[in-house]
Amino acid sequence: SVPGQVQEIERTQNYFALTMLPYYFYGTTYSVEVAIKTNGVFSGYGAPCPISSPGVPMINNCDQHMAQQNSYISTASLNKATAYRFE
Repeated sequence: SVPGQVQEIERTQNYFALTMLPYYFYGTTYSVEVAIKTNGVFSGYGAPCPISSPGVPMINNCDQHMAQQNSYISTASLNKATAYRFE
């Protein structure tokens, strides 16, 4: 769970989603390289490609007057998020 840690994912499909990684962070740039397997052996990795994950979202009700003291202030529900911290 440390930024800069190398993660690998092996799939039979020619694609993956960042959220499939064991450790995924919003607002982070990843360097992605691909190797292909033929005849039971992986090739070397190709050139790295930078891929950025979406940024942390804003509050949904920005610049709104909350008429009720128990009105909810929320943000987007995000994949792989296990908790939200509001400040």
